Amino acid sequence: MRLSAVVLATLCTASFMPSWALPWMGQAVATGSNVAGGRFASEPYIVRSFASRSRMNADGTGTREQTYVVQVQSDAAVRIFGVVSLGFAKASETGEFVYARVRRPDGTVAETAVTDAQEQPAPVTREAPTYSDLMTKQLPIRSLHVGDTVEWQARITAVKPNVPNQFWGEEAFLKGVVILSEVYELSVPAATRVTVWTNPRSGSSPVETSADGRHTWSWKREDLTATVGAVAEAHKLVEEKRLLSPDEELDVMRGALPAIAWTTFADWQAVGDWYRNLIAGQNTPDSAIRAKVAELTEGKTTQLEKAQAIYTYVSSQIRYVAVSFGVGRQKPHSAAEVLQNQFGDCKDKHTLLAAMLSAIGVQADPVLMGVGIRFNAVVPSPASFNHLITQAMIDDEPAWLDSTNEVAPWRALLYGVRDREALLVPATAAAKVEQTPADLPYPASTTVVVKSVLDGKLTSESEMVYVFHDDTEFGIRLALRNVPASSYAEAVQQMMRSFGFAGITSNAVIEHLSDTSKPLAIRFHYHREHDESWGLSRVTIPFGPDFLPAYADDRPPTFAIQLGGPRTLISTVDIVLPADCTVTMPDAVHERASFAEGEESYKRTGRQLHAEKKLVVLRRDVNATDFRKYQQWFQKANAGSVPFLRVIHQ
Repeated sequence: MRLSAVVLATLCTASFMPSWALPWMGQAVATGSNVAGGRFASEPYIVRSFASRSRMNADGTGTREQTYVVQVQSDAAVRIFGVVSLGFAKASETGEFVYARVRRPDGTVAETAVTDAQEQPAPVTREAPTYSDLMTKQLPIRSLHVGDTVEWQARITAVKPNVPNQFWGEEAFLKGVVILSEVYELSVPAATRVTVWTNPRSGSSPVETSADGRHTWSWKREDLTATVGAVAEAHKLVEEKRLLSPDEELDVMRGALPAIAWTTFADWQAVGDWYRNLIAGQNTPDSAIRAKVAELTEGKTTQLEKAQAIYTYVSSQIRYVAVSFGVGRQKPHSAAEVLQNQFGDCKDKHTLLAAMLSAIGVQADPVLMGVGIRFNAVVPSPASFNHLITQAMIDDEPAWLDSTNEVAPWRALLYGVRDREALLVPATAAAKVEQTPADLPYPASTTVVVKSVLDGKLTSESEMVYVFHDDTEFGIRLALRNVPASSYAEAVQQMMRSFGFAGITSNAVIEHLSDTSKPLAIRFHYHREHDESWGLSRVTIPFGPDFLPAYADDRPPTFAIQLGGPRTLISTVDIVLPADCTVTMPDAVHERASFAEGEESYKRTGRQLHAEKKLVVLRRDVNATDFRKYQQWFQKANAGSVPFLRVIHQ
């Protein structure tokens, strides 16, 4: 319930309005006193009233005021509301608390001096102090106890527009709490052309009024759904099993759309024009950049080879600082600064990459997109974006590049960045919305090769090689990059435990960790003693994991089953069996479905046992309505299960 840092990732120029200016508030509190005392007495806290009022000016400046009246009913709530906070961008905004007070049940009031508020840089500035002007202001609330009502108001004033003569913003309704009265208001000059959008699923419709040369939209709502108690628990159980609608599924997978959004940008082309003008001149290569490009491309003959070398350098050697696009500063630092500093956020790394590519005659354009933010096609504004990647033209073919992740090969986008709407901003053409590639630019795979010897006590000594060249590779590369070489053995041990292997690893060797042009390979020795829980004469076959989701029969998924990107998983296991033994092998598997294929085979020649498992994932997801088909295939294909050998000494 704390005020969010700048509220919008795009520094929405609408800002934070006082309770005395809200005539409905007194009535809401009076009504709330009756409701709160009985039906909601078990709630940890109740929002008796909340108001967010944005008043914008034609030049892009404005104010946003938020007022809370919260009835505190638990020790946990005292801790939550014991300190309230707000965030703002210091270069263009001011942030202040207007008042804060505690109203006790006996009617007395304890004021908190707003001068007690402490201002400090946001945490990201500790890593990159010159890369963000985002500030946090915190105010400790005096004398707050269970049973009190805490009231406070905060105001953010945009004194300098992020975009001259433009503004945009959005609001998400409060969730997961009893709300007796919730009000949102947007006021703009009557002559201003603005698109105002209300989510059809928000449960609220705006009331529009005009007066004194301004036009105002107002939304009012309440939420009297209890969050604790028998009724609430029963409702939660129903919701946990309810099949989500297509829109709700998108909320989960792509991020929920706001309840309200507005923008003065006419269309996406206008948004692109703004960003193109903003970054003009920032990606011009200077002598230092040209010298570095010459060093990186020495001996390279083709434009593709040169571009790959440049991308690898920017991606892996320029440290990524996670300042979301639009937070603090929307304008990137110059390419020369980024090269000198050796770090930058997504837009900074793009700027350096574009400058270095231009030095070899390659045009590279910014692509604005949202990660965890649902693209709202009907509300063109920077609020849809918190990330920036690159599209470069190499030999007249587009190459999509994300230089922020530090671990992905050329043209490989991480899973959450693929198949997403994005705004391509060419240098000389109109900006347009495009879809990022849905798949990796190469056949995705994980291969596992195991050479094992099984002794008479059914203890196995194995040499294992894992080769990752799919989405799993990125996570493992990143994890290994964050540990010293002396800790590789421990990291490999943890990796195997996360895969479900309880044995002991040793002699770990990591190959191609820094060379993303080659798949990541991990070699190690694996010692595994017989586990009594397997049964007296049974041992596992150490196939690699398949990373597919499993579900209990009585808890089917409520939205599409996520399989990950299309890929092939292959495991080959060769085991030298103990002398003079009989072996009962698992049955072969041949299971195919429209979304995946599973194969297993086993062959014994003398003391040699050869086992193979191949799993081919064909689709990213499976509709929740096809759960039974998925479950049937999952079980028959032995997905997620460990096959056993039965070894009996003669």
